[in-house]
Formats: sequence, C-alpha cells, structure tokens
Amino acid sequence: MLRAAGHGPSFLRILRRGGPADIRALEITDEVGLLDKRNEPAALISYADQRALEIALALAGNQKVLLFDEPTAGMNKHETHNIIELLQRAARGRQLTHDGHHRT
Repeated sequence: MLRAAGHGPSFLRILRRGGPADIRALEITDEVGLLDKRNEPAALISYADQRALEIALALAGNQKVLLFDEPTAGMNKHETHNIIELLQRAARGRQLTHDGHHRT
C-alpha cells in the first residue's frame, strides 16, 4: 500500500523489519480495518478501503487535529456507516472536523 502512496521499495528498505515504525504501521492498519489487505496494492482495494487508507495515513502523522473534506463522498450507506464509525474511533484524543453532504 505504501508504494501507491508514493513510497517505493527504496523507502521500505530503510525501515527495520519489526522496528517501531513497522509495528506502528501494523497497529494503524489494524485500527482502520485493513490488516488483511496490508500486502495489496492500494489501487486494487475498494474505494471505501482507499478512503480508510487515507485516514490511516492521516493517523500515522499523530496529529491532534484532523480535517476531512467529504470523507464519504461516493459511498453507499454501508460504506458510509463504516467510515463514520472509523472517524469516530479516530477522533478519540483528537479534534476531528469533517464536511459531508448526505442526500436522502
């Protein structure tokens, strides 16, 4: 997944396998529900999973404030529900702001 985010093999080689960065990456991947897809290229995972990956990348920065612009745009009700739950979990200990438009 890192390769699709602009990080190629040379970036991955400098991380020690099992080191703190690797462990944290696995924790975040598990937190957003993508642990079982960790070896899949980002371009091949579903649209909703790509949005979850974007949230994971934001969480990896360990920021206190996260801003999301329409994080559920283009999703069906089930995917929207899952992303909203993910954002609620991500908001613990952080200020989270998101813009979204729901059409019924």
